[in-house]
Amino acid sequence: MDSSLDRLFALRENQTSVRTEVLAGTTTFLTMAYFIFVLTAIPAAAAAGFANSWQVALGVVFVSGVLFLLLSWFGVREAVMDAISPSFKCGITVGIGLFIAFIGLQNAGLILKSPATGVTMNHNFASADLLVFLIGLLVAAGLHARGVRGSILWGITVATLAAVTLKLAFVPSHLHGALHPFLAGSKVLQFNVASGLVSSPPSIVPTLMQMEVASALDPAMWPFILVFLFMVFFDTVGTLIGVGEQAGLIGGNKLVRAKEAFVSDALGTTLGACLGTSTVTSYIQSAAGVEQGGRTGLTASS
Repeated sequence: MDSSLDRLFALRENQTSVRTEVLAGTTTFLTMAYFIFVLTAIPAAAAAGFANSWQVALGVVFVSGVLFLLLSWFGVREAVMDAISPSFKCGITVGIGLFIAFIGLQNAGLILKSPATGVTMNHNFASADLLVFLIGLLVAAGLHARGVRGSILWGITVATLAAVTLKLAFVPSHLHGALHPFLAGSKVLQFNVASGLVSSPPSIVPTLMQMEVASALDPAMWPFILVFLFMVFFDTVGTLIGVGEQAGLIGGNKLVRAKEAFVSDALGTTLGACLGTSTVTSYIQSAAGVEQGGRTGLTASS
């Protein structure tokens, strides 16, 4: 098995192993798993934005995906990427990272909305959500600083165990009508321990091929298509540069096999719309898997 995978993914050539690739793939999945839930809300939010149905929103995603594919196949995106200065590419990558970090800090409860300044720091540290966040952050950061492989994965694991512990320790009093103040408004209350390791996935029939392409091609929808095109183009550029730099795949300001990367990204967007999801694209969380040693397609397929 190992020799077959080695030949297929050129593991030795990329100085990696099956164990490293599987660990990197697991880390990548766990660091982006939150987006599985975010994706379900995006089409509905987008539809409310232009007073149309989610089917029209999927149509917009599909059309933008076809445009991505054409631009990628004929090398336009690659040419634009090569023309962008290294400093601007790094700026895009940093911007994406800061944006994701900002969302994470908001979801953790460390940053709150403020009518005066837009955002403000949460001064109430007696919060279950903040405790779980800080435990996971300190474990991951501490292990990473010591060069421990799988540091992010360990941080996620410890944070999960902390959430389970809080749920089991404090929720019984809530069930008897007395909610512990420590859990007031906490997401821990929404956390449920799974009843099994695996289950059947929900049917995709309700969303399969439901996009309304004709409605999406209406001139009123063109601005939304352009927004999706612009957003995913620069998001992909920033992501590929950030992940490629960490993986050592950038040489002479050029990404190795850039055309293949862009085409696969565009196909993901197009096929995703057919299946009923919002824009499917490469994600910066892949850098977590690269940091754990992932270097080949085995990481992605893990």
